[in-house]
Amino acid sequence: MSRVMPMLSKSKFVGGWQCEKKAFLTARFPKLATPFDAATLARFAGGTRFGELAQSVWPGGVLIDSPAYRHDASVEWTRELVDGDVVDVIFEAGFTELGTRVRADVMIRNRDSGKWDLIEVKSSSSAKKVHDVDMAIQRAVIEASGVKVGTTSVMLVDSSYVRGAGGVSTDGLFKIVDRTSAVEALLPEMIELNSHLHDVINSETAPDIGIGPHCEEPYGCQFFEHCTADRPRDWIKTLPGFGLKKTVEFEAQGVVGISHVSSDTGLNSLQSRAVKSTNSGKQWVSERLSDDLSNVEYPLRFIDFETAAPTVPMYESTSPREVIAFQWSCHTLGADGRLDHSDYLASGEVDPRREFVESLLRAVGSSGSVLVYSSYEQTTLRKLAELFPDLESRINDLIFRFVDLLSLVRDNYYHPAFRGSFSIKRVLPVMVPGYDYSDLAIGEGETASAAFVDIVEGRVDEDELDDVLFDLLEYCKRDTEAMVRIWQRLQAIAMNGES
Repeated sequence: MSRVMPMLSKSKFVGGWQCEKKAFLTARFPKLATPFDAATLARFAGGTRFGELAQSVWPGGVLIDSPAYRHDASVEWTRELVDGDVVDVIFEAGFTELGTRVRADVMIRNRDSGKWDLIEVKSSSSAKKVHDVDMAIQRAVIEASGVKVGTTSVMLVDSSYVRGAGGVSTDGLFKIVDRTSAVEALLPEMIELNSHLHDVINSETAPDIGIGPHCEEPYGCQFFEHCTADRPRDWIKTLPGFGLKKTVEFEAQGVVGISHVSSDTGLNSLQSRAVKSTNSGKQWVSERLSDDLSNVEYPLRFIDFETAAPTVPMYESTSPREVIAFQWSCHTLGADGRLDHSDYLASGEVDPRREFVESLLRAVGSSGSVLVYSSYEQTTLRKLAELFPDLESRINDLIFRFVDLLSLVRDNYYHPAFRGSFSIKRVLPVMVPGYDYSDLAIGEGETASAAFVDIVEGRVDEDELDDVLFDLLEYCKRDTEAMVRIWQRLQAIAMNGES
């Protein structure tokens, strides 16, 4: 029995443009891919909804709703509509030519020219090279099927759009950018690449392509863990701030593991201390830890925010990707060791930002240091100060009390198990064994944001709403509890003189 040769899809082609090895693995060994995490799936869902909203711009359009695994049916249906003389707008039109399958977001019949204009919908605010590549392979396949293509454009979100009192209006939310010249210029190269990628995916061996910045641009590759499975536990990339470009440079010099580092050349002070800590297998503690920890005023307030920045604005007078602060958590630690907790979570029915900041100002009072983890809370509050000038002085007073716990950790402590990351989710279980986020239904910020947007836009069933709200509260609460635990651990280290 002859083996069925793999085909390319539009996504596999774009992946192959990014990296030939990615195309090979996607076509031949898809199970080697690392599954998408919840945050990525939430982004995909948001992109799908954006595309569906874009279709409402053409109310008379016909949607080819055959699923991906029924691609041949979508091709047949598309051909009937294209050859007919009734439908002028087709969504998700299907084509198979040049050994490649594509689905076109929007095709519009131009009765004057006898051609079909092609529009690709992207939830970005600006056109990118990868969009042109995406549209070029579509155009090549569609034209190879005998359909004449006119203009080729990308439909984006217009960042200047402001939602009105009547809700979201597609008039102004979208902008269409003509990319015909750029796409036509790419066509010969993309047709050649398509042929080459078929040779690649039909080969018995994977292309010999090393790691590099292409593993992350324009999209993170699901096969990165597979392609780097042979790296040692102390891989040089696990040093703080080591991107793929720098990693490749060191590997080219034979420095693959941290144990191979023979000098501080090319390393900053943070990376140098990480090398020493990793090679010794011991934590590193700075001499000034005690002084830095003493530079605070009790009671200590540990705060964390959750925000959402949806592509389609949720509230009146807001714009695409405008940041909406909807939740905060605060743990208050007294000098006597007493720990209290307070929090806020918006209902979602109205723009919560005023209520958010006013409730926060009440909770943190006017005394005591306020600990945050990174500069995000400060950035968010400064935007709120611009939005509410009457609260600006109180917000600025609050920011003046900020102490960045992330900087305290980064400047004073390193543990080999950090593996180059100072994210709170990496730091917490290392510094405070037994504490992490694994028991939570919502375990990171992007998923929390997506959950809140789902609540606002009515995608959470009534019988599930209480559970989702509880999960949001527990996640934000865990963040500030983690900060308290890390702070207390730093105090214990300083008191015991650990090094």
